[in-house]
Amino acid sequence: MEQLFRSDDLERRYGQSGYLALAGGGRYSDAVQTSDLTIEILQAIRDEVRQTNQRLEQLDSNLSRRLDETNVHLDRLDRRQTESEVRLATEVTAMVRAVDEVRDLLRDRLDLRDDVRDLDRRVSQLEHRVGG
Repeated sequence: MEQLFRSDDLERRYGQSGYLALAGGGRYSDAVQTSDLTIEILQAIRDEVRQTNQRLEQLDSNLSRRLDETNVHLDRLDRRQTESEVRLATEVTAMVRAVDEVRDLLRDRLDLRDDVRDLDRRVSQLEHRVGG
């Protein structure tokens, strides 16, 4: 089976235009030239693969660095959130205590109110008896 390749680069190198047939037939010089062409194509493929590997390694390195930086930022955010939650819990606890104290004061004042009403009633009764 014959494979056909078209390459302007190959045309410049070998002075041929159109399609180059890479097949088993032909003269010895054609076979050597085809063999040289095959080697050059394979070397070009190898070089491209190496460049691609370098780019992939560079990309992997960049992604690893950025992932590490992101993890550091996430750790900082986690610490800050925990600190904020502790401060908030402390403030909520203090607020609950303050509300409890206000409730107790109101309860005491309501208890005193009943006593004041009772005293007002008793004073009124005494004033009424004395004629005041």
